[in-house]
Amino acid sequence: MNQYSRKELWKALDQLAPLQFAGAWDNVGVLLDALPAQKVQQISDEKILLTIDLTESVFEEALAHHCTVIVCYHPIIFGGLKRLTLAHSQTRTLLRAAQAGIAIYSPHSALDAVRGGVCDWLAGASLLANVSSLNTKNFAESLHHLCTEYAPIEVDQADPSQGAGRLLTLKSALSLDFICKTLSTSLNMNLSGLQKKPYLRLATPEHYSSKVDDIKTIALCPGAGGGLFKSIAHVDLLITGEMSHHDVLARIQSGTTVILTEHSRCERGYLKHYQTLMTQSLSIPVVLAESDDDPIYLYRG
Repeated sequence: MNQYSRKELWKALDQLAPLQFAGAWDNVGVLLDALPAQKVQQISDEKILLTIDLTESVFEEALAHHCTVIVCYHPIIFGGLKRLTLAHSQTRTLLRAAQAGIAIYSPHSALDAVRGGVCDWLAGASLLANVSSLNTKNFAESLHHLCTEYAPIEVDQADPSQGAGRLLTLKSALSLDFICKTLSTSLNMNLSGLQKKPYLRLATPEHYSSKVDDIKTIALCPGAGGGLFKSIAHVDLLITGEMSHHDVLARIQSGTTVILTEHSRCERGYLKHYQTLMTQSLSIPVVLAESDDDPIYLYRG
């Protein structure tokens, strides 16, 4: 009988993005602790598929690459499941993973909050032209040279340097044009041939000029930042994936500019760095899913 336990792997993944930093609302960590196949005798026998979302197409990639674990940034189990049947793609994937002995793990908001995580990457992607060449530990360090203040919006009580979102005060004001060009370039790096070209949606106050250097305070959050932004009275710019129409309208009427990237497009660019971190710390193969992409795209008729 196979005596191998994945506790060593889960501990290593937790060290990269400690689950204690995840939001109380989130569902992170081991989502499916499937019994590994007989061939997996130790951690070096594992192979990870890394993705933002675990769709059926992504699961087929895991099978094709003979992966034993899927690390999906977004938890495939989020709300309360009442039954496991083949009728729904989510539960169908979970059943197939269990049958194949493929475990599933999600770091989600813990990976956002940790130093050098998704939040720091998104800040760097917005302000640093060379973000793709930086080591993850250098995201925050490089930004400190541009900022008089740089901190999480919602700090972790145990470590105030880590937490949800980021709030920045720049030493020198920048234009919206500069930030949009930098962010657009960063989001379009390292795409596979199957992934759609990311784009930005903008909302600006009336009579606003994107060429004027007037952005000095920025709040950002990967994914959907509307709820987190409610704690912020005013900044010059908000950057996130999606916000409600009414939240956007209220912000621009108060003089704040908003950049929306679509939900997962401000997260996916970090996966290349996360892949490198996992490969170096775990010394096992980590494959990036090629079919993983944001479901929303622009129609140009």
